[in-house]
Amino acid sequence: MEDDDDDVEYERFVLDERLASSNGLCRQFNSILVKFVTAHLRARELHRKILSYESERDQADEEEEVDVLQHNYLMLAQLVLLYFRRVAGEQSRHDDESGFWTTLASESIEILGALQQLLSTPGFVAVIGELLHHDNSLVRKKAMQLFNERLQEERDSLTSGEALLFIDMLDELDSILQNVEGSENSVNIQTALLSVDILARNFAGGHSKRFQQVLPTIVKYVDQDVVNAPPMTLHLFGCAFVCLSSICRHVGPVVFPLLPKFFPRLLNGIEYCSSTNGVSGTKAVLQCLLAALEVFTDKIPQFLGPYLPAVVRALLSPAVLSTAPSNAQVLMSIDCCFLNLCNHVELRQLLPTLFGAYEHVLTLQSDTSVTRLFSVVATVVNDLDLAGIRKHLPSFARFFVTSLDVRRVHASKLQDLDEVEDEVLECLVQFILKLSEKQLKPLFLKLAEWAQTHVGSSGKSGDISRRIVFFKLVVKLSDRLRGIFVPYYAHVLEFLTSALRESRKVLMQKPPRSSEESDSDDDDDFFASEEEPPTKKVKLGSSTSIVDAKTERELNTLLLSTVVRALDGCFVHDTDGFMEKDRFDVVLSPLVDVLDVLQYDSSMREFVLETVAPCLANLAWAAKSDLLWKPLHYAVLMKSRGDNASVRLAALVTVEKCYQVIGDEFLAMLPESIPFLAELMEDTNDEVEKTCHRVIKQIEDISGESLDQYLTT
Repeated sequence: MEDDDDDVEYERFVLDERLASSNGLCRQFNSILVKFVTAHLRARELHRKILSYESERDQADEEEEVDVLQHNYLMLAQLVLLYFRRVAGEQSRHDDESGFWTTLASESIEILGALQQLLSTPGFVAVIGELLHHDNSLVRKKAMQLFNERLQEERDSLTSGEALLFIDMLDELDSILQNVEGSENSVNIQTALLSVDILARNFAGGHSKRFQQVLPTIVKYVDQDVVNAPPMTLHLFGCAFVCLSSICRHVGPVVFPLLPKFFPRLLNGIEYCSSTNGVSGTKAVLQCLLAALEVFTDKIPQFLGPYLPAVVRALLSPAVLSTAPSNAQVLMSIDCCFLNLCNHVELRQLLPTLFGAYEHVLTLQSDTSVTRLFSVVATVVNDLDLAGIRKHLPSFARFFVTSLDVRRVHASKLQDLDEVEDEVLECLVQFILKLSEKQLKPLFLKLAEWAQTHVGSSGKSGDISRRIVFFKLVVKLSDRLRGIFVPYYAHVLEFLTSALRESRKVLMQKPPRSSEESDSDDDDDFFASEEEPPTKKVKLGSSTSIVDAKTERELNTLLLSTVVRALDGCFVHDTDGFMEKDRFDVVLSPLVDVLDVLQYDSSMREFVLETVAPCLANLAWAAKSDLLWKPLHYAVLMKSRGDNASVRLAALVTVEKCYQVIGDEFLAMLPESIPFLAELMEDTNDEVEKTCHRVIKQIEDISGESLDQYLTT
């Protein structure tokens, strides 16, 4: 700016009479003027230039410059408020069909929005305080929005005195929330709750009494039945809980006196919102409620004892546990809630609650609810110390024994029984790994006794269900404990071999067929070999018998598979000579006879070739004696002379596996096998013949010499 411009005198602005006399021009002028002021308030560089010019002219110090500018901002804010009141008055007196006054009022408020960034904190709070008492609800809403924006932007730079000015606004916000005259709309109440929430997140930790005073007012918005509530009331319900949780996060036990009023409502709200997740808006409210529950379980778990069963039931609800990708936030909150309960609630309260929830989740007919319960129990188990194990071992034992009966008692309530059973077993194994030798042995013997107990009311299938789950447990323990667990087989070896015989006996019969299949196969049955054991003919129309027989066969197939895997675990991890002669003799015949199941059920081919054959080879490895190898080798070779090609193939594969596992030491068995191999080289079945040549080639590779001279002789 040039020096010779310093003394320029500007003429006083005079409104043109034509502008004043024309209603349209006057309106246009007001609109342009308001937009002009807003735009230039946002151009801060202009303010700096004005200050710079004033300081050069008046040589005022920097502090005085700021004071002058703040004074002018405050004066402008007062003028804008007066102007807005005038506009609001005109708006109420006219129909405003054109929308001019409504638009002008909105643009006038925008001036305050730009001005709030320029006002000092005292000036800003004073302006907001006046706006909160304005008759127009939109003005009050805008004031709270400006308040929220300013607080979030400047929280870190506020002095203690400025922070108190913001905290003092709690009284104004409390007045709006109380809504004594009933004139406040739901949107403004929601905005006020948001303002209190922001204040709580920033200041509640150091001013607990101030926030304690507003708690009863907030609780008023959650102490209601949400089932029949309109959508806006439901949103206020969620916002109020967000606000409550923010206060609780920083002041904790201060909310305890009001717990009976709001906590049952929280659980009811979670149940309602999860059951109506398709309704517009309920998903967002559900996230708010679960986030609030997460805070309460973290900050005041010591007061939640009476509500623990209801909390666990709410968190295990199938609707809440929806695994939809869009529900990731909900699932994260659920995980955090359970983690808080596991970390903060005493075991004497938590364990009865979790164990008691088992029967409840089964009634929900939801696999997800059951598996989630056991994952929570596993979390508790993982954090158990020695003292906790000693104190609560009986409770855990009773719970797991009850849970292991899931296949026998609750199979009809589950979609994927094997998955649920596996989750139960994983949890039990995790618990067992925490036990000492002194604690493990009696528990294992108790479980073995439980598995062998006859369940009269459920007949054979009840017994077999228990055996299946127990042997699955043996498989898992063998995988985890390896050699440490091998001595425990001494208590169940005869039990295992007995199960082998029983399941093989069932599977040695032809699979049950429907009546149509029976009719079509009558001719085939007429020409059946007389050597085959007779199979019971299913009567026409006896569909129930067919289903029962099919179910029994499926259970025995699973039992056989599990028993073989359990025995294999013993053989593989036996490094101390556990499989001495007496035990070897107990296992040998039942295990070799499993090869015969291929006579009547070709679907078991993969199981026999990939599980039974390696298991027999591992038995030979565990025996570590050619004196024991000989009867095993001979028993397997005798199977190769059977009429069924699949059984002959299985015998060959077993011999092949023995050479693979044991190596050149097993060559001691070669002389005995030569006659059998010579016969199988010319087998009528192509696959058996090819496999025989492969086995011979393997033996030749190990021995380093050709077998042709022995085989041809």
